[in-house]
Amino acid sequence: MWRDSETNIDYLNVNYLIGLLKDIIDDDSLAPASIGVYGDWGSGKSSLIEMSLDSLKDEEDVLTVKFNGWLFEGYDDAKSVLLSTILDEIKAKRTIHEKAKKVLRGLYNSVDKIKLAKGAIKFGADYLLTGGMVTAAKQGINNIKGLVTDSDKLTDVPKEKIEEVISNIEDELNFSDVRNDISSFRKNFSMLLKETKTKKLVVYIDELDRCNPETILETLEAIRLFLFVENTYFIIGADERHIQYSVQRKFSDIEGNKISIGKEYLEKIIQYPIHIHQMRAAEVEFYIFCLLSEKNVSEEYGFLELRDYLVEQKKENLITFDLFSAISKNSTFSENDQLKENYKLASNLAIMLSSGLNGNPRQCKRFLNTMESRLRMGRYNNISLDKLLLSKLMLLEYFRQDIFELLLNAINSGDEKSSIILDEFYKLEKNDKIEINNKILQEFKSTVWGKAWIKMDPRVEKKDLQPYFYFSRDKIQGVENLLTFRLSPTGKKVMSLLLSHTHKYKDEVEVLAGGIQQNELEEILSTLFKQQISKSEIINALEFSVFLFWGSITPSLVSNLIGYLKMIPANNRSVSLAPYLIETEKRLSDANFTTLIDEWCLEKGQFGKALKAEREKK
Repeated sequence: MWRDSETNIDYLNVNYLIGLLKDIIDDDSLAPASIGVYGDWGSGKSSLIEMSLDSLKDEEDVLTVKFNGWLFEGYDDAKSVLLSTILDEIKAKRTIHEKAKKVLRGLYNSVDKIKLAKGAIKFGADYLLTGGMVTAAKQGINNIKGLVTDSDKLTDVPKEKIEEVISNIEDELNFSDVRNDISSFRKNFSMLLKETKTKKLVVYIDELDRCNPETILETLEAIRLFLFVENTYFIIGADERHIQYSVQRKFSDIEGNKISIGKEYLEKIIQYPIHIHQMRAAEVEFYIFCLLSEKNVSEEYGFLELRDYLVEQKKENLITFDLFSAISKNSTFSENDQLKENYKLASNLAIMLSSGLNGNPRQCKRFLNTMESRLRMGRYNNISLDKLLLSKLMLLEYFRQDIFELLLNAINSGDEKSSIILDEFYKLEKNDKIEINNKILQEFKSTVWGKAWIKMDPRVEKKDLQPYFYFSRDKIQGVENLLTFRLSPTGKKVMSLLLSHTHKYKDEVEVLAGGIQQNELEEILSTLFKQQISKSEIINALEFSVFLFWGSITPSLVSNLIGYLKMIPANNRSVSLAPYLIETEKRLSDANFTTLIDEWCLEKGQFGKALKAEREKK
């Protein structure tokens, strides 16, 4: 099995991005700098950040700080916890002399005041927020004093801390404007870096796109404090669409020029954007091969040597690098039976997973983990499953459940009709150009995906498939069981609303969606696709509109939505779907979605014409 976490080993071919990050950090003329590492969920942002951290570990005058705002969400104010974390890391990792200690105490005190001001707003004290700065008046302090006696209302800041900070404000500031104190934060922080001999401070903010919109904006506001502090670098790993969405939602009522407020705001904060692109089939092949070899080729038999060799081969010619050729020309590896098996499996899966899962590393790893768990379940029951056959059936299970269930039912039924279906299925494996009667199989063999699957090794014919279906029961329990065991109460309610199409269901769903974790967002979209869209018939327009609505409800789902849309056979798309697609295209303003619509507009037939006509109307 493989951990679903970041790694400092580059299987994703992002070494050039790591180099680019380091070049920006090494260039003193660019400081202070803010860098955005952008990519879809699971695309490898955290791994890139981990490898970038690793590249700086030997530089003594560079202090790196890794911050995960998602871990603190709901427990503390995002702005103050980021500032405190940075100060804590400086205190823990640098030599602090007496002058530096004094500056550090003053900075901690400033953070306390920010936190107090944030908490005071939640109690209803008279504070005003302007551009991320806090103005405190005497009346505000008096309001807080009155609330200190009411312990039931002190839910965000401890009573003792409030009393301590109020005392500091009264004694040291004499009720002066907190804005002036905050504005001196940059000056004092610069002094702290000099006193601690910190030439560069590099702060990595990871998983920001997992946070709610308020936390995202608070974190960005905290970064603004440092944008004019010398020798500071902030690197943010996130799906930029999610951040833009958070900003857009915050300022949705602003009228005026038709600009993307989210995009404009992000460009003000992030100076150097770096994008992690979707893996192509060859890159998925390399990634899966390395994951497999990491587990089943021991160091004694050359995995580290293999890894270093492949890295050097890729460096020689990145564009034309071919995994098979690289292995073949080295006899040490080409004669290793385990590596041959790993390559065969990686080659089988690469094209399917690069398109079906949009080349997403996390989703590829989950596919392998599911496969490995079933292999182990088989071994525990003294059943040996063929890894290649299992992976081939799992591709059907993931991406063409209609074919998967057709095959399952035919094998389980054993009647004459089922025998005919199986006979036609086996004929397809021998010759995909043969004419068959079953409409589902006929449609399947006419698709590019279907043809590729049919040609994959090994053949299904004459294999005992019962064990494979037995250990796949977690995926064939049906929609009702899926909802019962996998979704939270909120997720179940959302699913019920989406399936009912009741009046104003969208308003209620949008409210509930904010409280659902990413894995459930994806599970609901997957269920909608499997239940309503991936059928061997013309798609119902109303069901399709619900599917599009949910797939575009948050930026983090859009790549999944596009992946599912690509899997819809041309014969199932009718002209009635065109208005919903163009409406979604306009709402999303997503380049990948627009590219898909461009391709469909060029298709011959009524659907392509209807889509093009609908777009021209808009």
